[in-house]
Amino acid sequence: MFKEKLEYFRDVRDGVINDPRSFGMLYEWPEAMIEAGAYMQPENFYVTNPNLGRSVSAEFIAQKLRKAANGEDEVDEDGEAETLQVILAKYLNVEIGLKLRRDRWRGANHWEACADRSLTLEALLARCEVVVIGVDGGGLDDLFGLCVAGRERGTNKWLYWFKAWAWPEVLKRRKSEAATFKDFIDDGDLVLCGHNGGPPLEEWAEQAEAEDEVTAVALEQDIAEIVAIVEQVKASGLLPEKSGIGLDPQGVGVLVDALADIGLEHPQVVAVSQGFRLASAVWSLERKLKFRGAVHSGSRMMNWVVGNAKAEQKGNAVLITKQMAGKAKIDPLIAGFNATKLLEVNPEAMGGNVYAARGMLVV
Repeated sequence: MFKEKLEYFRDVRDGVINDPRSFGMLYEWPEAMIEAGAYMQPENFYVTNPNLGRSVSAEFIAQKLRKAANGEDEVDEDGEAETLQVILAKYLNVEIGLKLRRDRWRGANHWEACADRSLTLEALLARCEVVVIGVDGGGLDDLFGLCVAGRERGTNKWLYWFKAWAWPEVLKRRKSEAATFKDFIDDGDLVLCGHNGGPPLEEWAEQAEAEDEVTAVALEQDIAEIVAIVEQVKASGLLPEKSGIGLDPQGVGVLVDALADIGLEHPQVVAVSQGFRLASAVWSLERKLKFRGAVHSGSRMMNWVVGNAKAEQKGNAVLITKQMAGKAKIDPLIAGFNATKLLEVNPEAMGGNVYAARGMLVV
């Protein structure tokens, strides 16, 4: 409800909606200050705190930020962890989503401008001449990320569609993010395995772990649904015969077995090296985004994920890893980088030579 009202009054303020009877007093950061990370500086806290020095002090907020930035998450009166993202939203009105901090991935600057909510999986398959799949798995406390990416006919733009799966432990151990995850579940971009619309998510997560209610079948739900999507892409004839599916080699053993059961093995399924070896994909995607050569499905989940990504320069490479993101989830973005690595080699679909289809090959 707050999100709806916020967007409504922004449109009133900006003249998109003509509603002379409504007036919203919004204390928000100018884009330039967000991009420069100015919201982290105590001298700027007044921008979104008109009562600064009365109900709250700059020193109090600065102390909260220091502790959260150092990983010293405190617990509020409701028992929820006050992570850096929570502190920024709670005390400084930095909206959960893309937080363009100084150590951000540079592709985040252009991410929202390249969104297209009409880009469903079916639309991507209809528009592309070749399609690859990137996957990034993890433990029970991680998201299982999937990215289907393709090269669009005629434009050569790279199109990206994302989805993720989570186990109940994620809700239980990340209570401060439960409301955020619920939004992504409602959007259909995140699947909570084994829930199936039962009791409220938070209650169900508590029961599931305490009573071991999640069966082996439920725990395989993510694998089964990922394989179903892979089969859909395979049936389209757009999946390359070589390097069509790229996996983070860690934590995907069960998926590799499931893909083998439907006839997908090496060299069609390949391991994508992580760390500094992923740097080319990081650079490729951020350049594509800057020059509008990439389009993504525009989900709130991916806005949040991209906002979590931290970049670090290591020699000549840029690293974006789960270790650097800390507790924040970036698995679907890593899946996107895995898919980007496959697109970089200009793959050819099983259905034929892409250059012939473009009229660029004469035999």
